[in-house]
Amino acid sequence: MKAFFSRKPQQRSPAATAPSPVLSPALRVPPVPQLPHRHILVSTSKNGLTVRPRDGGSRTGFRVGWGRDGVVEELREADKVEGGVSCGALGIAGLLRLYERSFLLIITKADHIGDFFDASRPVLKVAGVTAIPLEPSQAQATIEKLASKTDGESSDSDSASDDESDAGCAGDVKTPARERAEPVLGAEEGEAPTDPLAGSGLAHPAPEAQLSTEPSRQSDSDAPAEGAGASAEHAPPVDNHEELEAKIVNETTRLLTFTYFATSFDITTSLQRKHKLAAASGTPSTPNTDAAFVEPSAFLPLWRRVDRRFWWSAELQKPFVDAGLHTFIIPLMQGFFSISSFNLPASSMPTPTSDAAPRPPVDSSELENVHVDFILVSRRSRDRSGLRYQRRGADTDGKVANFCETEMTVRLRRAGRFHTFSFLQIRGSIPLFWSQSPYSLKPAPVLDRTPEESKAALNKHFDQVTSIYGKTTAINLAELTGKEAAVSKGYEDNAKGVKDLTYLNFDFHHECRGMKYENLSKLLDQLGPDFQRQGFFWQNGQDSTMAEQNGVFRTNCIDCLDRTNVVQSAIARHVLGHQLSSVGLHSHFEAGKTEAELVFNDVWANNGDAISTIYAGTSALKGDFTRTGKRDWQGMLNDARNSISRMYRSVTIDFFTQACIDYALGNRDLSIFAEFVEKLQSTDPGEIHRLAQIRASAIENSAQLVISEGESRRAAWTLLSPVESNTRFSDKFEEKVLILTEKAVYAVSYDYQLSKPIAFTRILLGDIVGLQSGAYILSPLQEASRDTNDNYGFILRYETSDETSTRATTYTFRNAPSSSSPSRRSGRRKKPEQQEEEVELGNAAQPIETKGVGAIPPGQTQFVAFKALPRHLLLHLRGASTPERADEGEEDGEGEARTSKEAVEHLVGRLQTECARIGNILDDGVQHEPVISLAEAQKTTSIFARIEYAAKRFLFL
Repeated sequence: MKAFFSRKPQQRSPAATAPSPVLSPALRVPPVPQLPHRHILVSTSKNGLTVRPRDGGSRTGFRVGWGRDGVVEELREADKVEGGVSCGALGIAGLLRLYERSFLLIITKADHIGDFFDASRPVLKVAGVTAIPLEPSQAQATIEKLASKTDGESSDSDSASDDESDAGCAGDVKTPARERAEPVLGAEEGEAPTDPLAGSGLAHPAPEAQLSTEPSRQSDSDAPAEGAGASAEHAPPVDNHEELEAKIVNETTRLLTFTYFATSFDITTSLQRKHKLAAASGTPSTPNTDAAFVEPSAFLPLWRRVDRRFWWSAELQKPFVDAGLHTFIIPLMQGFFSISSFNLPASSMPTPTSDAAPRPPVDSSELENVHVDFILVSRRSRDRSGLRYQRRGADTDGKVANFCETEMTVRLRRAGRFHTFSFLQIRGSIPLFWSQSPYSLKPAPVLDRTPEESKAALNKHFDQVTSIYGKTTAINLAELTGKEAAVSKGYEDNAKGVKDLTYLNFDFHHECRGMKYENLSKLLDQLGPDFQRQGFFWQNGQDSTMAEQNGVFRTNCIDCLDRTNVVQSAIARHVLGHQLSSVGLHSHFEAGKTEAELVFNDVWANNGDAISTIYAGTSALKGDFTRTGKRDWQGMLNDARNSISRMYRSVTIDFFTQACIDYALGNRDLSIFAEFVEKLQSTDPGEIHRLAQIRASAIENSAQLVISEGESRRAAWTLLSPVESNTRFSDKFEEKVLILTEKAVYAVSYDYQLSKPIAFTRILLGDIVGLQSGAYILSPLQEASRDTNDNYGFILRYETSDETSTRATTYTFRNAPSSSSPSRRSGRRKKPEQQEEEVELGNAAQPIETKGVGAIPPGQTQFVAFKALPRHLLLHLRGASTPERADEGEEDGEGEARTSKEAVEHLVGRLQTECARIGNILDDGVQHEPVISLAEAQKTTSIFARIEYAAKRFLFL
């Protein structure tokens, strides 16, 4: 056999050798299935940080090079690693590349949630993440501090087992005691966790399922003090990189403490879906003695098996995926995971009904307490992920905010067999285009787009939902009157006629007013036919699937938090009763009197708190009812306190956190932080793409309507410009369309609401007398707005002639416009009869030419100032269908610009070339002088504006 594998392949002539495709490392599957390493060792070396499995052996690791780029490369067995300081860790959370430095994120603490039916399938919650800067001295200091801290904790743990001691050296895993105990009905005095995600005393009566205390968060002192990485090419400027990078690192590591992971199986895929995938693919699954648990495609790396919707750390871990480091990639899922249990007294089998599933005989030896494993997992989608008020409704792809899949899994032993049940529910924001202002306690939802656009988004959303879950019952809990009525009515109207969708309104606040939560039984009665149709997944022993879930309940309110969690728990309780009765057990859910009720209520309350903490920053409202089955005044006071806390977060902290989420998920690049520092908020990535398409459409419409007969468009741009002409300073800017033809330049004021040009000035190329490009600083307050690379503009000077014209359409309601073009921001939609009076522009009909007051005599020198769009908008224009790139077979080149300065220099160079083409050689060429210098901007900025920005920045950042 050895000789067989050592034989050299026969040599082939070059002509006979066919080229073979080369797979990227991410697509190469190891011959033997390999699970991610549970413990790793991170060390410093001459060329970077090295990461190896802690158990060593013949397995290799990888290196992350020093510097901002942080190049990831696999180590070969022959590679020698110089000695350096080392520390243990539980896994790699990702690689965070910032302005001047990059950071390797390692998981240093994790709470053992419990075992998924077997000790070989532990589930852990990330409780601590450390960011190691990719700079030698800073990395050494961070690792030394981490190693000394870990060693100190390990030496204090005298009762730990050998395995747990080893884990302590390679990262801290908090594992509860193994002995059985009485149900824990509350935490000991002084030990109550403050984080809703960590409080689980009531949720887990069995100590082995008990969560640890509040997850630790990296303090400011843990962040590196200095930056020494390579400079980021074209990175948006921020004066104090060190301060901002430290805040980004701290916020990102905090966000990772809301995630869960397992190294031996996939936690992102539901039980029933795993069975279907295994049956459909016919590929080997993980061998086990429990047929209810299958792991399809077990030969693939773990990250290849997960549901990408719930792989929250995918973008952070992409460098390791690209390098093919399969055994170092641990997919992290954001949401909630609880493993607990309770005991039920065995009872005689209920009288069967006609629609009941066949029940197994009851063994006489089992007429005692029945042990029930109860698992609840909520998987929060990474699509349109974000925070309350920052992410609402749907995007153009049909993805909705706060989408969460919740699976309740129950296992018990009856008649000598394990019976495993699973039931899925989903929640998600109302799938329309709508938003809310964060600046009030209870803002009214506002529909943002046309009914046609919302209908298209809703259809896409439910196409995706039904393709995954089957027929859907949508339960809308929002108000049907009052502030929420507009979005509820829009939802109902658009949901009509959608295939495989049953829509149901249940005004929660109206039906349960006066704390009459027992009225939820009305909703359950209405859902009776849906319960019967959907059923639940039931695996009976080791040989058969008794039933499958056919369809899903999709529940929403406005936030998809408080009301939604109450209703989802009521639905789950109803289904659990049917599941238990199917094996001859009564549920015994008598409010507050049984162990089953205590565990069930508390787990669902913790689930609501977890999702609410991620989305809104506080625990869930109405949690007292979910936890105890009762609503009281103390709970209402707690809700009021949480509501005020939510409002504070929504108007301050959430803006920066949302920017960190978008960057960590790969939705935006580093420009998002420059935008945040400037505006103290960031733009939805979907909105940026939509606006890019609108700009492309504005160019098309303007070119069709304003270009004179006999001319054709050679290039076009959208640029910021003062509303008034002949000025550089202005309180009002608009986004003009600048069109270049073979004879003239058109500066077009465009109404983006009406999607039509409202005024334009035609300037002959021969009349241009000067071009000036340089810094265009409008505000000295923000770091990004002071950077000349991304605050650049130009001035176009021209001399009026008989052919110079400024024209407008009648729908601007001006017979003779002033020298300034109207701002699109001040335009209002006109009545239909007024819009019919407008004069069409372009070749079909000549527009009205202004004379009199608005006319400018020939021989006057005029100018128009333009400022390039911000960098984050400029890059998105590359993906928009801008027409100028292919005109006359020429490459416009603007799409390759990485900064505003590059875009302006290209544009001005193009104008100079076109002027020279017709014989207009500019005497001074292009003058390179600031349009508005930093000194000028500082003089025009008031003290009040400076104080206002400083106060906002203090609160928001």
